[in-house]
Amino acid sequence: MVSFRDIHHDGNLIAEKANFEHYGTKQFYFKYDANFIQFKIIPSLQDFQLAQRYLEDYQKEHKQEHLKFYLPADEMIKEDVLLYLYQQFYTIGCQELYEIKPLQFIYKDRKSEIVVEEVTNDNLREYLLLQRNFDQDYGEEYVNLNRSMHSYHYNAKDTLQLLAYDHGVPAGSLQVFFNKCTAEIDNVGVLPAHRLKGIAASLQYEVMKRFSNHRVILVADSNDTPKDMYRKQGYKKVSFRYEVMKLL
Repeated sequence: MVSFRDIHHDGNLIAEKANFEHYGTKQFYFKYDANFIQFKIIPSLQDFQLAQRYLEDYQKEHKQEHLKFYLPADEMIKEDVLLYLYQQFYTIGCQELYEIKPLQFIYKDRKSEIVVEEVTNDNLREYLLLQRNFDQDYGEEYVNLNRSMHSYHYNAKDTLQLLAYDHGVPAGSLQVFFNKCTAEIDNVGVLPAHRLKGIAASLQYEVMKRFSNHRVILVADSNDTPKDMYRKQGYKKVSFRYEVMKLL
């Protein structure tokens, strides 16, 4: 059975303590989901405060501006910890892990005007320009930093990037992190002007064809609309976990 352990992140194991693991990366210091603590067991208030102090000292020393923690899968946050998180102005979210066998994917025939291609040297510039459109609301510095990450993943052997065209115009994309057993769909995006045309579904269908012998997985925010789309497409929820974060 798949678990959150199968989910890709760009962090490296920095330290392992009795009740948590610390992951991080200097290269992608700006990515919240690459620099975090993963608790092994649900923390008591004292345990959380100790981990918070440890991570805060580390982040400040390395000039990183956030604290992020993942709680163990399928566990609820203790009431006193939850109260403390609110008092400390943490943002609390819940991730849901979904899985599907490619043959179970529910898909309507792709419209002829929607074409999905693998990102290669021939269309890499179009792909990066599309990512710039997705990222530009976060500022120019973030756009430039994220471009380096997109380029890094383009060159990675365990990553596939797909680009969807609507009447010849780059309109949507996703990337896939894969190994021998799983293919994880990530970073699905469609430009607002091209939504409700089945572009996200067309991108996913391409993944199902290319990874027909894999378990296809993805993570969705429990409060986001896309999770309802995934359920209608045949995905099954297999796990959840809480994440908490705040800026320093």
